Amino acid sequence: MKNVIKDKLEFFFSQIDSLMENDTNVKSSGTIINTCGWITGKGYDILCSTIEISKSDVVVVLDNERLYNDLSKKFGPKVEVVKLAKSGGVVSRQPDFRRRIRSDIIRQYFYGPKNDLSPGVITLSWAAIALYRVGGGYQAPACALPIGASSVQ
Repeated sequence: MKNVIKDKLEFFFSQIDSLMENDTNVKSSGTIINTCGWITGKGYDILCSTIEISKSDVVVVLDNERLYNDLSKKFGPKVEVVKLAKSGGVVSRQPDFRRRIRSDIIRQYFYGPKNDLSPGVITLSWAAIALYRVGGGYQAPACALPIGASSVQ
């Protein structure tokens, strides 16, 4: 898995840990993480990294015997993996249907829900473009800085 995704996950969950340390109500309520349905190849790697980085102690797998077995084997007794059946009447969407819906959403974004927008295309050479980065990387939260110190931009 790319380090960018892992870095973002670590940053995200460090923020959640910080919230939990500072608020007993948040700490006692726990966290529910709803991941995407991408569970093969790199998607499986991202899922496993999410479980590890978030320090999850319970993982619920919906109606997927293989994923249940893979996660149970990978994490052993340190993570309780629970398999649940889908509710009655739930139908899995076919890949073609999901692809068509995703395409429709992207089209609506650019052309509007009533097809009343007209996006334009402007082609530029790389020499005509200047890229700037605003801000930089991760910054320590204010609570991690020495007393009276402020973050340097």
